[in-house]
Amino acid sequence: MVQFDYNRNPITLKCRLYLIKALLYRGWDQSGKADPYIKIALNNDTIIDDVKNKLQNTLEPVFGK
Repeated sequence: MVQFDYNRNPITLKCRLYLIKALLYRGWDQSGKADPYIKIALNNDTIIDDVKNKLQNTLEPVFGK
């Protein structure tokens, strides 16, 4: 059996994440609605922080366009 040392031969992978719609989203405002946006973190590093495109007053956000 051949053993592969990942420390000396790292593998680069790509991962695609498609976030289309949030279901059963919880309201946070006084009105019972929320202003959701996408924030993705990996290993304590923020990869995507899309605050500028947040959706106003909804509990069923659709992010995919």
